[in-house]
Amino acid sequence: MYVTRRLVCFVKDKFVVLEWMNKSSDFGTAKFLQPGSNWTTHAVVTYGYGAPELVQTMEVTEKCDVYSFGVLCFEILMGKHPADLINSLLSPSTASITYNLLLVDVIDQRPPHPEKSVVGEIMLITKWALECLSQSPQFRPSMHQVSKELTMGKSPFSDDHFPMIRLGQLNQELLETPVV
Repeated sequence: MYVTRRLVCFVKDKFVVLEWMNKSSDFGTAKFLQPGSNWTTHAVVTYGYGAPELVQTMEVTEKCDVYSFGVLCFEILMGKHPADLINSLLSPSTASITYNLLLVDVIDQRPPHPEKSVVGEIMLITKWALECLSQSPQFRPSMHQVSKELTMGKSPFSDDHFPMIRLGQLNQELLETPVV
């Protein structure tokens, strides 16, 4: 029997369900797809949230969900959709300039500067959001790894360094080693 199923990847800020203990759900749905199974998948991508390879090939993988999660994290940190930031990060001509931006200048400027008690969490979320946005799926972590790292909550830098941290200092891909 041949069955057609549809996986709808409508990931955007209005559809995220936040559960108890600040954990997010509805990420990682692609891992339920069985390669080589007898059903066809049609992906519908929300503009601005889809991974580059998903938009090009329409092949749904767990790494597509990871990318969408990175977009959503930056949207929360910036207070707006991060399309310009992401385009700059993915463009060879502007990536070095973008990675040189101070994190404090990238985050939403409308509320007062974050209190020292949360700057470590902001750096940690930014670090993992950048890794989720890697142009190459092989460099993106798994959602399990992201969830584990965010749950452990260890900032990559001392809270005192927050005003001086640049995006590039938080990006694993700049070290040119795949995340395993």
